[in-house]
Amino acid sequence: MDCVKELLNVMDTFERALEAPCTDENYKKGVELTFAQIQKAFEKLGVTEIAALGETFDPNLHNAIKQVDDSEYESDKVCEVFQKGYLLGDRLIRPAMVAVFCVGRRQDSEETHSVSHDGGDAADTGVDDRM
Repeated sequence: MDCVKELLNVMDTFERALEAPCTDENYKKGVELTFAQIQKAFEKLGVTEIAALGETFDPNLHNAIKQVDDSEYESDKVCEVFQKGYLLGDRLIRPAMVAVFCVGRRQDSEETHSVSHDGGDAADTGVDDRM
């Protein structure tokens, strides 16, 4: 599993490279093909991406690093993904780092909520209100 964790960093780098502007179409195509090979290798190993954007916050799969207070959206929904999360079969390799809509919650609350990545109980949304 440690090997897969290290390779996720390579995958992240390739995703950033794909998003970067590039005028050399051959170079860009090469990056796309290499990324596709990495994705296929992960699929064969049973590595899957954790659904995050638009999903209800799950402290067992998501690591909330930011709260967004916006009454236009449903509370406890993931509104932004900073880093994708992955599972190896049913085991968490890396939680998704996300921002969560938290309608009407005070950002300076003294109450804290712990994030649990080991399947244990996490209070409320798992978001640390001290951010």
